[in-house]
Amino acid sequence: MCKQKRYRSKFWEKYKLEELDINEWEALCDGCGKCCLRKIEDADTNEVFYTNVSCKLLDTHTARCKNYKMRKKLVPDCIKLTPKNIKEIAYWMPDTCGYRRVFYGEALEKWHPLISKNPNSATEADQTVADKTISEDKLGLLAFKKENCVIFDGVLTGSSTTGEVEAPPPVAELPPPPPPPPPQETTRVLKAIIKYLINID
Repeated sequence: MCKQKRYRSKFWEKYKLEELDINEWEALCDGCGKCCLRKIEDADTNEVFYTNVSCKLLDTHTARCKNYKMRKKLVPDCIKLTPKNIKEIAYWMPDTCGYRRVFYGEALEKWHPLISKNPNSATEADQTVADKTISEDKLGLLAFKKENCVIFDGVLTGSSTTGEVEAPPPVAELPPPPPPPPPQETTRVLKAIIKYLINID
């Protein structure tokens, strides 16, 4: 998240990502919290869907990580973004993400804290997931399926979802199997088949 620190002037336009220092790198994060949502990727199309289910470390009211420094240890599958791995990760990051936009040579959003000079501008522009998600701890991993989650639309704006998890669809009951034929009927059919086989020549 952008903090009151000194950065090189418009560093996101003048330097490559690998040329940024740690403070400049961290400042590219707008604090939206979208990358902390659980995602579902279509195996056929590679399309990525963002759900309203958040990592257990995300504060659902502030859209901030509750333990940023220890996140990788506490959540082993948490992906730590770096200039080296962004090439493999950028495609599933939100369209509004500062890291993604700089990587693809696009301008930062007008509400990005580096542009607005306001550390709360992402929240004020309703571009964070604050109060729009449910923690995976409350949902439970067994319920984490695409049909059980709210799928955010577009760039995850405030109007995209109610922030509630939909109930799973009812499972249709299969009709009972037909009853087996009576013994005498089975015997009659078998005799007919045997007679046919005997006379087939």
